[in-house]
Parts: sequence; structure tokens; C-alpha cells
Amino acid sequence: MQTGSAALSDKLKELERDKAKLEQALQEKERELSNMAVDKKVLKQAFKKAREMLESGTLSNKKAIIDRYVKQIILYRDKIVIEFNITDTYTIAEEVTR
Repeated sequence: MQTGSAALSDKLKELERDKAKLEQALQEKERELSNMAVDKKVLKQAFKKAREMLESGTLSNKKAIIDRYVKQIILYRDKIVIEFNITDTYTIAEEVTR
């Protein structure tokens, strides 16, 4: 059996190890998030290409592009909200006021 001081010391060491593991996991997640950041230039290029395809494509191509990039459209009395799929895990919303 340990004395109070030894038990406290052991518990503190355990908590310090847990803290180090959590800090490492946080750093890994932050790196993942920074790698997922959407570059504005890449985004503009993707939408420019989609616009070109919409303007020159067949009806089935146009539908496919809309299905790919538009998640949903919500109509309100005073505005329209369009949610776009940018990547599989990233969406943005654009609000249009009448």
C-alpha cells in the first residue's frame, strides 16, 4: 500500500501522460484540418469549370453538375438559401435576399 504522497505522485504522472497523449491527438487533428482547408483559387477554378460545363453541356451533364455542387435550396418568404457541396465533407451556404 502506498502512502498518500506516493499515490498522489503516481496519479499526477498518469495525468501528465494522458495530457501528453491528448495534446498529440489535438496536434494531429489540427494538421488534418489545415490539410482540408479549401484554397480560394482552387475553389474559383472548380466553379469556373462547372460554369463552362453548364453553359456548353448537354442536359444530363447540367443535371449531374447541379447534383454534384448543390446540396439543397431552401425557400423562405424573404430569401433563398442555397447550400453548396464543395467537397464530400465541406459545404457552404449562400443567402440571396429578394
